[in-house]
This record gives sequence, C-alpha cells and structure tokens, in this order.
Amino acid sequence: MKYNLTKEQTAIIQTEKKRVYVPAVAGSGKTHTLSKRVSQLLASGVSPDAILVLSFSNRAVDVLRKRLGSKITIKTFHAFGKSLVKQRHGRSVKVATPTEIASCLKQAIASERKIWKRVKQSTGIDLKDKTEQRSLLDFLSATQGFPSDAKRLVADSASRYTSYAPVLDELREIRKTYRKCLKEAKRLDYAEMLRRGRMAIPKLDLPYTHLFVDECQDMSLAQMRLLSAAVEKIPNVMMFGDPRQSIFGFMGAQFHNVSDVTDRFHTMPLTKSFRLSHQTALLADAILEGETSIVGAHDGERPTLTSCKSTVKQEDEIVALVGKLMASGVSPDEIAILGRTKAQLRAIDQALLCSAGYATQPRYEERLIEHTHRMLDLLLLLNRSYMRMRELSKPDAEQRKQIEDKLAAFVDGGVPAKVLADCRRRFMEAARAPTFAGRYVAIKKIYLRLMRVANEDVKPIRIELGRWDAISSQFNSVKKLRSTIRQLEEQTPVTLSTIHGAKGDEWDHVIIAGVTDGSIPFYREMARGELDEERRLLYVAATRARQRLHLFHAPYHHAPSGQRFDEPSRFLTPAVRKLSVKRSR
Repeated sequence: MKYNLTKEQTAIIQTEKKRVYVPAVAGSGKTHTLSKRVSQLLASGVSPDAILVLSFSNRAVDVLRKRLGSKITIKTFHAFGKSLVKQRHGRSVKVATPTEIASCLKQAIASERKIWKRVKQSTGIDLKDKTEQRSLLDFLSATQGFPSDAKRLVADSASRYTSYAPVLDELREIRKTYRKCLKEAKRLDYAEMLRRGRMAIPKLDLPYTHLFVDECQDMSLAQMRLLSAAVEKIPNVMMFGDPRQSIFGFMGAQFHNVSDVTDRFHTMPLTKSFRLSHQTALLADAILEGETSIVGAHDGERPTLTSCKSTVKQEDEIVALVGKLMASGVSPDEIAILGRTKAQLRAIDQALLCSAGYATQPRYEERLIEHTHRMLDLLLLLNRSYMRMRELSKPDAEQRKQIEDKLAAFVDGGVPAKVLADCRRRFMEAARAPTFAGRYVAIKKIYLRLMRVANEDVKPIRIELGRWDAISSQFNSVKKLRSTIRQLEEQTPVTLSTIHGAKGDEWDHVIIAGVTDGSIPFYREMARGELDEERRLLYVAATRARQRLHLFHAPYHHAPSGQRFDEPSRFLTPAVRKLSVKRSR
C-alpha cells in the first residue's frame, strides 16, 4: 500500500504524548503508522532493545516482524507472559497443549457429577457437551478465578456468558478441580501463565521504555491485567485498535477490557481507510447503523447482494462469479470467499474443485496434501490387484498375510493383528466396489484406520482426504486423479476463509456467503439475543474488500440443530440494501 502520510498519521508518529490510544478504522494503515513511529524512535536514538511490541496472534506478530525487523522485541501476550515467568523463576514452564487442557476440564466435569447436574437443571447447559466445554474454558481463561471479573462478564449483555450468572459458585468448584488436574500433570494453561507473568512484573526490571500494542480490542481480561501491570512499569505506551472489529468475544475479548486501560490515555484516531472504496465504506457504516463514519479512499462499484433459492444455487453462483472475475483478468489470489462456518466453506470448496476445476486455498484448516498422495498409493495398490482381489472370496493364509504385509507398510511401527485383519477385510470389500469413486471412499476409510494406529490426528486428515471425494467421481484411474490434484496444487488458488480467520487481510474482491439469519447472525447468538458481535463480524468481512464486495444470501437447513433458516440476515437493513445492487437467482 503506497500513499502519503495523512495529518492524523503524522501527528501520531511525531507525538510527544506518553500514553496514546489510536482507534483505527479498517484499512487505515495502522501497522504502517506503528512501523513509522518505531522508525522515528530509532532515528531519535532509542535503542531497539528498549522497544516492546505486543500483538494478539502469531500471524500478526509475523507481519510486524517483516515490517520492523528482528532487532525489535515482538511477542504475543502469551509469549510475553511465558518469558516473564522464565525470567522470574530462572526456568522455562511447561504449557499444556489444547488437547491436555480439554482433557483436564473433561476430567474435572466428570468428577463433579453433582455440580454438572445442578448446572444442567439451573441453566439447561450440558457441560459434557464439547461445545459447552470450549465455552467454559474460554470463560475460565478470561476470568482467572476472580469473582469480580466473573460477575462483570456474566452481567455484560455483549458477552457470551450471561447464561452462567446463576451457577458461578458451581463453575468456581469445577475450576478448582480443573486446576488440580493441571497441577498433577505439572502443566500450566495459558490463563495461569498470564497470571504468573503479571505477578512477576513488579519484581522484575523490565528493559523497555516504549510499549506498542496492536489489535488491542481483542484482549481478554487476563491479557488486559497483564498489560495493566506492564503499563505501570513502562513509561511510554501506544495502543492501536478498533472497537468495531472486536469479534473474539468467544475467547473472552471485550472492548471494555481496553477502555479500562485507555481511560488515562490521549486519543489520536485514524479515520481514513486506504483500502475501501467510498461505496464499500458507506455500506460498512450502514451495517453498524451509522455508529461511526469511515472515510473511503477511492471510487468503486456498488456492492452486490445476490439472493439465491438454495445453497446449491448459491454455490453455483459463486463458482460462476469466480469464473467471471478470473476471465476479466482478476488474479485468483485477489479473490476471497468468506463464510461464518467451516461447513459452508467446505461445500463451496467442493463446488470450485469439482464443478470448475479451480484451485483453492482453505485457510480454515491445515493442508495435509502428503496424506492425499499416500492414500492414493494405497488406492493404486488396490487397483493393481483389482481383478485378483475380486476373485478372492476366501483367500488362504498366505494370501491374507501378503495383503496384510502390504497394508502394514503404510504405518511406521507395528499394527495390531486385529486391526490388520479388519483392514484386510475392508480392502477386499473395496475391490468389489463397482466404481472408482466407491473404491476411493472405501480406501479412505482403511487409510484413516491405519493412521489412527500410527497415533496421527485423524480429524484433519479426514478433512483433507474428503476434499477430493466429489472430484474422484470424474476419474477412473489413480494416475489421472493424482495428475489433476498436482495441477491444482501448482495453480494460483482462490482463498477460502472463515470471517474470524480473514481479520487483518484484504483482497480486491471479497465474496461473503450465507448472509442469512442463522448463519450471520449465528443461530446460537440469535437464541441468546447476543447480536452485537455478530454485527461486527459482518462489518469485518465487508471491510476486507479493496475493489468490490459481493454478498450472497440463501435459505439453508442447519443439520446439527435441525433448524431451517429462510430469511436474509437481519443486518441487511433497508439502508444496507439501498447501497447495494440487488440480484435474484
């Protein structure tokens, strides 16, 4: 992004104020401004060792490191907390993995059966449900056992924890059992690490004279407490953020966490977006119902709003739009398709791959293409012995051993005899599948069974292999399928991302799928009446577009909840519709 500095940016870069809060609209160049401010400090003689930059995510830290270089200390809050604990106690700490944390909470709930029953009777919340356990973990992380923080969070209508209000005592007991489980495992969770880091700060001589905080609207209560302690020790502090982009409430992030710190700060806003067209800026303002004005930088086309009769039609229209954009010269990596859920995006991914042969980059899950090729090796083994396998209705001992030996070769280490026998039976059944696609699906199940024995995390592998289910129906040989997959991997891909995962990024054309009640806003938040963050989520999605924004609505059936949603998103108000080009398909 090349542009001349605005008066607002210049004032921030040159300010002599010691405490500055910079509320920055989407695309306003806050990272550029932060970088220029750091450069100005270095030019004035401030040592790189005296500058600390904190941000919310590893990805944001990577971006800042590219801008600022390796001499400046740039950390996530968690990495900063861990370094403080190590500095204070002279040793590193062992942080529990997400799996270990989830396991400890599950054990705690199981051991507190009476409490689990009371919570369910009082609130209807089943703490044995995995989704509810994730929510509880976020709540425990945010409050860190402070009763005042817990009461404040459940009383906040913008938080996702209002339903916990009648059972705070019960949740406190579960937390005690959970912490005991972690202690026995000699592990710390992230919340405890932040707490210990905060407690260490008053006892340490911090080398920093300047502290910068990026994306401060995403701080949790625990991170805010750590920051508050650091602010007391570091004389110069500058915080960048945008309350309109606060979308991580499910992780305990609330904008009032920031205001607790910034009340004593001098406010210097960035109000001009260098990313957005005037037309997209107007629509983004309308989504937030004119809460604050955002100034666009250039003229552009009006956003489109396409209403489709079904999700299948929506997928077809999105595929057609991508093809039209690419035909007009738009590079695939300048197109992003955003959705509220991974399930929505997976269906669109399948349509792009299968219907049009467009390469995609799903950013919402790790790509494991090496497993695709290993699974195709197993399918090739079946195809090479296809006719012989079909004839072996009852293989003898030697034939069974040959098959099992070949299957065992796909796993490093031993495979239990029972598992091998089961995989061999499935292998022979796969040979009887009448189609190549049928054999593909059957072999995929065998491969996943073997990966489970190899102690691999099977879920992401299943998702990776499932990407090619539909496209496999177009082929009759492994060679042709593998060749097509390799060609797709070499092409420039279209980006698919959840809205949460797209924060901080931008593309020329942004397609938002499923702008439908039940999706945006999500059905759970609709039931709870907690819509503010959902509105900001749509705002964040809309403000990723540099040239043009494309909104899609389609009725859909949400299988997990058994509900059907037909109405366009309630955030598509008359004001929003007036600012868009409406189409029906």
